Amino acid sequence: MSGSATALARCFVARARLRWYDPVVGFMKSRGRHLLASAFLAAFAAGCGASLVGVSDKKECEVALAVPNMVCAEGCPIRVRSALARVTGVRDVGVDFNSRNALVDAAYPACSESGVKQMIAELRAKGYDASFVQMRDVQRLQ
Repeated sequence: MSGSATALARCFVARARLRWYDPVVGFMKSRGRHLLASAFLAAFAAGCGASLVGVSDKKECEVALAVPNMVCAEGCPIRVRSALARVTGVRDVGVDFNSRNALVDAAYPACSESGVKQMIAELRAKGYDASFVQMRDVQRLQ
């Protein structure tokens, strides 16, 4: 199995585990073989194997991330904020529970493909299903 296929398989397994606790699982489980297909499609749609289109090295940036499985209005935003703050270059993190999004104000190296991947990895390590939405360049006044 190639490296990208192995990464996709690992991502699929992690996302399938997250889906197992979804309220829809009873329905999916009762459908037997459709569970695997549904979990695979959900995993792929949620970002497994997806490229980070629009990510290039920047001096300063804002990164928007989707965190669709935030379920608690009080504790989840705090955990998301603390996970993202561990990434080198992250200056500030805003989390909106209602839209299930995080907006990260950062500087290089967080404003690179590897930095965004590290942000997503930190969130996944905490059990959050995160995916890249967009990155925009930020110009600061001197």
